[in-house]
Amino acid sequence: MRYGLNIAGFHYEQLQQHLFPGDGFEAVAIALCGRLEVEGLTRLLVHELVCVPHAICQRTSVAVNWPVAEVIEPLMEKARGRDLSVLKIHSHPTGFSEFSERDDLADNDLFGSLFGWFDEAPRPLASAVMLPDGTIFGRVYSSKGAKPIPFEQVLLAGTQVQIWSPTDSTAEVTQAALRNAQAFGEGTYQRMHRLKVGVVGCSGTGSPVVEQLARLNVGHLVLVDPDAVEHKNLNRILNSTAADADAKRNKVDVLAEAVSSMGFHTRITRFPVNAYDSRDALMELASCDVLFGCLDSVDGRELLNLLATYYVLPYFDLGVKFVASADRGITSVSGVVNYLQPGRSSLQTRQVYDAEDLRAASAYRVDPAGHADRVKNQYFKDVPVNRPAVLPVNMYVAAAAIMELLQRIHHYRHGTEECAQLMLSLHGNYLVASSEAELDVDEHLRSVVGRGTTTLLLGLVGLQA
Repeated sequence: MRYGLNIAGFHYEQLQQHLFPGDGFEAVAIALCGRLEVEGLTRLLVHELVCVPHAICQRTSVAVNWPVAEVIEPLMEKARGRDLSVLKIHSHPTGFSEFSERDDLADNDLFGSLFGWFDEAPRPLASAVMLPDGTIFGRVYSSKGAKPIPFEQVLLAGTQVQIWSPTDSTAEVTQAALRNAQAFGEGTYQRMHRLKVGVVGCSGTGSPVVEQLARLNVGHLVLVDPDAVEHKNLNRILNSTAADADAKRNKVDVLAEAVSSMGFHTRITRFPVNAYDSRDALMELASCDVLFGCLDSVDGRELLNLLATYYVLPYFDLGVKFVASADRGITSVSGVVNYLQPGRSSLQTRQVYDAEDLRAASAYRVDPAGHADRVKNQYFKDVPVNRPAVLPVNMYVAAAAIMELLQRIHHYRHGTEECAQLMLSLHGNYLVASSEAELDVDEHLRSVVGRGTTTLLLGLVGLQA
């Protein structure tokens, strides 16, 4: 079994401030974690963070003693009732990058007693350390008395996308990929190669996103799209052909074949399905490191926003709008790239859509034929489908999205202000960038960050279980 840990940026910032208050002494916190459990992989997902007050601890530069019963016992009923795992995380202000013998003894005592709370429903428990530079490493105790297993990776889904791994492997920089390594540095190349990236929607913006990710040497791509190539798609799907349209080949198969032929040895997992209808597709996406949503439908975009929140993943949402009329010609050409951190603003609080839009889109997805009557009777807004869009616009927005990914893992942009939402007006020839500080937090989604897999998947009634 492989284990990992995902933590959202706002939790990470809170944790870093608590663990390193500036006095050079160790500190400790407890996190209740949801989980992703798929074949061969368990990820702990930070859901709730409890910082143990410094005043009730005995702290030195190499140790922290804290009243375990006083802190832990009030959390155990919640953890047991909501099937949450427990993570203890403390600091090493000296920079010591391993668990100390003192840590080993403390963890054995703590987890030996905690497993008694979960006899009826065993679950993994974990311990982690944060270093002064912000690096986190940790280990998992799968059962009482078991030897701890190191986290395969720790993923930070925040302003920056950071992955820490004790077993970083160095991929050979091939001749074909040499320019990428020269442009952004071999470190960035290696980080890209380790990424598992999910792309939902493989048409307009999706195909140029996949093209760029593959040529940037992303290690594993997960492609999700239920549709087949049609002749009307050929003007906007890279690598598609008339023969593909004649054969009604699935878009994911066409793109997967194109990526394989590039020779970068990219691993590809494909799902020719609607994500709403496939738990397998959703769980595979949940096991990714980064998500890209390249969708027209607002319910699909909401689904990915929820998935990224529950499973603590960075999410890039792309949108394109191309409006033309016979009498006035082109009236609007615009695009948007949203970078969404779990627990910050959401597509709804950014007013990309609202609850009425979601009701309309859901109704259309469930009952396309009946939707027209609902619109006619003004029960719901109309839902645009098959929006006209042309390849240069799609590629422009897709390139902006990939540059945002590179910024999150490489930080090439001057200045410290991050762009959470980039609006591109091609007809007006201007860009509008909004920082996360300018956007409203989605308090509901913040409450479910790191909740992981629940009985009601993503809290949605009717979702494929």
